[in-house]
Amino acid sequence: MNGRITRRIALALGGVTLVLGTAFGVQAADQVHIRPVLQAEYFNRLITWDENAYTSKLNALLFTFSLEVEPLKGFSANLTLGYSLSNFNGLVFRQMPFSIDLEAGYLSGMLLGGGLKNKFVVSSEFEMDLEAQFVTCLGSTNSWLITGLSQSGTLSGKGTWYRVQAGPVFWYKGFMYFSPYVRVSFDKLWGTYHMEEVIGPLNGLEDKAITGSGLFSMAVGTLYEPTAAIGLRGEVYILPRSKGLDYGAQVKIVFSF
Repeated sequence: MNGRITRRIALALGGVTLVLGTAFGVQAADQVHIRPVLQAEYFNRLITWDENAYTSKLNALLFTFSLEVEPLKGFSANLTLGYSLSNFNGLVFRQMPFSIDLEAGYLSGMLLGGGLKNKFVVSSEFEMDLEAQFVTCLGSTNSWLITGLSQSGTLSGKGTWYRVQAGPVFWYKGFMYFSPYVRVSFDKLWGTYHMEEVIGPLNGLEDKAITGSGLFSMAVGTLYEPTAAIGLRGEVYILPRSKGLDYGAQVKIVFSF
């Protein structure tokens, strides 16, 4: 199931590449530009589960390295690898010999992703990017001992989540070193937490499907470029949802060659 989803996203990103390349007629750059990017991100997001009957929070810390390549003027693609710490506290598993209220704290995982970007120069002071980014968080399997019963037992769990972000970024280029921007994105998150319980002859399995509440995010940020070779980008963002707001922040160090 997860493999089919990932393949569909990859095909969609390939389709976006073709559309952007043909519809907007990007021109060949004088040379290929390569931009290594180091990024740290935190987000706090409401998730729903059991067919939207219950809610809890997903908190995550993400640390990534991306390699962005610009083979055509204004158009670039990137691949992302990284490390994640995801907190699924609050999920409840009832289809077990004994119900489990997950309170495991931050759990480690691996991040894989990729994205596309196309830049448009609107005027001498304004630019617009169209960006699309897909990230998969593959959580590691964690095990815990169950004590306090007539028979000891074990729990094992693994969380996986996916995120797609796509939309425009509006830049103001009128300052010498700082470039403030506003981003508006379609922002969808979903995933699964797999839990297994074994107590003597009893065992149970449950897959908890989760969905991020809200589908759009809005961000403000700035890029500081003291030289042409390095830039520091930071932003804060919100995700409006029914009866509340979720939030996040990220910092990037961008190198350019």
